[in-house]
Amino acid sequence: MISGSGLVLKYGLVLENGIDFLIIALTIFIVLRLIKNLRDRAEDETDKTVPTPKDIELLAEIRDGINAIAKRDS
Repeated sequence: MISGSGLVLKYGLVLENGIDFLIIALTIFIVLRLIKNLRDRAEDETDKTVPTPKDIELLAEIRDGINAIAKRDS
């Protein structure tokens, strides 16, 4: 507080809010990055460590069948 001027600078509150914002932003960034990495690993067909769900296998078979028909007809 600056005496005599009637002006009160509450920079501690601004500093605290800035630090809180950075902590929350960093946490959200890490969580979103983790989700993206997990999604990328799950969608990677060449990665055999992650089991492919049955519906994805069926869709891949349908896609391959359609591609084979398209190549045969062209």
